[in-house]
Amino acid sequence: MKRSNSISWIEILLVDLALILAIGAMGASKRAETLEDVQQRTVASNSAATMLASR
Repeated sequence: MKRSNSISWIEILLVDLALILAIGAMGASKRAETLEDVQQRTVASNSAATMLASR
């Protein structure tokens, strides 16, 4: 029980880290973004979160 709890916390931290990095990359980018770029990034973030959550 304790082990599965700690794993889920680690996964939550990894997802948070991925989102922070994505937001940082967005902020660092100076070019104008199209809606398609934003949608692709959102899909990639959701895929990573789903992959981690399904473990």
